[in-house]
Amino acid sequence: MRQTIWAGSEHNPESTHCTYLVNAPLTFRAIWRVAGGWLNPRTLERVKILGRNKEAAREVMVASGVPVESMPEWCG
Repeated sequence: MRQTIWAGSEHNPESTHCTYLVNAPLTFRAIWRVAGGWLNPRTLERVKILGRNKEAAREVMVASGVPVESMPEWCG
């Protein structure tokens, strides 16, 4: 798993501008902390894990330049 994560982050760090994970469960966040040590720092900067508060998640995405009309309805 470690090698797979490393390979993906080393060879594809520019393929995504930013990824937002909304409503991620606690177990995922714990795993992410461990896996984050194996990722390229540029990749880590592009992944934002947002909590369960949909309004707060929406504000973060809008502040980052995500157009409201491109957000799914369940994101607020």
